[in-house]
Amino acid sequence: MFKVKERCLAGRIGVLKTKRGFLETPYLFPVIDLERQEIPLSEIRALGFRGVITNAYLLFRRGFKGDITLLLKPFEVIMTDSGAYQYLEYGRIDIDNATIIEYQKKINSDIAVILDVPTGDSKDRVWAEFTVRETLRRAQEALKLVDREKRLWVLPIQGGVHLELLEISAIESSNLEFDIYALGSPTKMLERYRYEAILDMIFSVRRNLPFCKPLHLFGAGHPMMIPIAVAMGVDLFDSASYILFARQDRYMTEAGTKHVSELEYLPCSCPVCHRLDARELRELNRAERTRLLALHNLGVISATLKKTKQAIVEGRLWELLEEQSRRHPRLYSAFVWIAKRYSKWLEAFDPRINRISKAVMLYDLLSLRNPRVGRALRHLRTEYSPPPLYKYLLLRPRTSIDNVSNEILTRLKDQVHIVFYDEVLGVIPSELSRTYPLGHSITPGIRPWGPSKSLLRRIREYVLKYKSSYAMPIMIEVCREWDESELLKELPSDVSFKVLVVDCEY
Repeated sequence: MFKVKERCLAGRIGVLKTKRGFLETPYLFPVIDLERQEIPLSEIRALGFRGVITNAYLLFRRGFKGDITLLLKPFEVIMTDSGAYQYLEYGRIDIDNATIIEYQKKINSDIAVILDVPTGDSKDRVWAEFTVRETLRRAQEALKLVDREKRLWVLPIQGGVHLELLEISAIESSNLEFDIYALGSPTKMLERYRYEAILDMIFSVRRNLPFCKPLHLFGAGHPMMIPIAVAMGVDLFDSASYILFARQDRYMTEAGTKHVSELEYLPCSCPVCHRLDARELRELNRAERTRLLALHNLGVISATLKKTKQAIVEGRLWELLEEQSRRHPRLYSAFVWIAKRYSKWLEAFDPRINRISKAVMLYDLLSLRNPRVGRALRHLRTEYSPPPLYKYLLLRPRTSIDNVSNEILTRLKDQVHIVFYDEVLGVIPSELSRTYPLGHSITPGIRPWGPSKSLLRRIREYVLKYKSSYAMPIMIEVCREWDESELLKELPSDVSFKVLVVDCEY
């Protein structure tokens, strides 16, 4: 039913199989409303979307009695929602759980959802407790009605911003045999850029559910959210944002949305933006402009999913989050939240190396929260000791290009232990300089105006920890542009140093 192919952080590329077809995750289901469908289904399918989601409750109200797979023929996987969104919007709906379950069976959905009671973003604890209890009661009721041999069934997890209730809901839900679990109610928080709250919700749910089961995040479909949600273990998304934004003349980008009236250029190379310029897009009639904007928006979503998958394959999902974090202040805040709160948890899921592994990109000290790098540095701190065959220590900038030490190295032959230092990584013994990830990393190197306090602190810690392993003096290469006296002030005063001034590459 669900098979994982590649992993990075808590994100994964998987194959979700239904009775009629399959989807590769991470995947987003575009929301379809056949009563108001501005884009032909064939154009959505042509963009590479194999599955869509539509609202079973609305179909029920409109009297549809056919086979949904025939109605939405271009698609291999049809998911239907149960009407919980209408419940959230209007406070009630005129259908019960058993009826909507039987209806989804009758119309032959590939993936179906029980009728949950959404918590929303309500801070009312009493209401939140009710939504959890009632959704779990309905889940128990549903187990007697669902036909898992014919379709996949989804159980939404409720609790909203009440994280302890979310955890209770997830733990109890994990004991119920459903094919997919879903986290509901983030839509309004997404609209207000409350990414940290959503990340806390995802964490509370994901860590308490079977990791072999997919997790769906309802209503989250903006490219800003997809990579960070995937990194935290979300596999499936759905959204109508592509068409809702288009109806409002909003042009989707990876860093937010822009109104078409603000655009002088179309900063995208999708077929729509390649064919038209901003003025031509604005001058189209309303219906055609909406259609093309929706196609563009879906194209951006598709490109984000592909970029996220490629990052997983290369083991660079963390670096994608770093890159993305500089596109919007709230994304940066979300990345820092992940780095400081969840990097250790993510380490448990992150493989040490991927099938295709690229050099790790390290930008600053926050990059060291990358689970792969953090794991290696922690091992270096706790398990490493200098090889006993060396007598002398030479501390060398990672980007030194000078040969001033060659005479010393020639004279002392194999007695010198070279330890590199780097502005981001700190201190790296030469025998580890070709190992992954420490030796397979790209960093800013060292700074022309001198080492940072953080780097000097890490050099000092290494010297103090291992000074008994070396004969004095300890040799240290410093770049010609640096203030030698200022550097020595930060190093241990009870240790003898021999300073070698060298040329460095910046």
